[in-house]
Amino acid sequence: MEKNRIFARLATPVLMLGVGSMALAAAAPAAKVHPPAVRVATILVTGKKTRVLESSKGYTLYYFTKSTATKNACTGACARIWLAYKAASIPKIKGLAGKFSLLKGQLEYQGHPLYTYTGDKGPGESHGEGFFKEWYVATPSLRIKATVRAKGPTKKSTTKKSTTKKSTTGSGSSGSSGSGW
Repeated sequence: MEKNRIFARLATPVLMLGVGSMALAAAAPAAKVHPPAVRVATILVTGKKTRVLESSKGYTLYYFTKSTATKNACTGACARIWLAYKAASIPKIKGLAGKFSLLKGQLEYQGHPLYTYTGDKGPGESHGEGFFKEWYVATPSLRIKATVRAKGPTKKSTTKKSTTKKSTTGSGSSGSSGSGW
């Protein structure tokens, strides 16, 4: 009997706190989750006026030629310099023809994961352009990056006069310098 009274004395304040906090939670309006504002701005990039994608705070957004729509290749030391641009949802920008998507919370544009550069100290800067010939400013006209296999078989095609190898593992040049990022 004595144990029940002690329990009742201890439980009453705890229950009252719980009921009070539930009442406050019910009275407070739910916080709205806003997608990050991505906007198009015109800034100087290597001395030329260029239309770029920028973050909600005006920071230039970049893409990494080694990252794909299914894999972020910027990890470790790279990820401390190039910050993944995170989003709660996919933004909709009127008049922008390209398509946004999300990869583990990171915003992508046209299949390119987007980043901000810690070397840009303020809005409108583009110091990361051309970094290691692998990092570039994201522009509204950025082309779709196809998902490619890292390793794959090669197909041989023959003609009467010569034999050539055709790779099925990728296309285009990434400008990669082999920096090890």
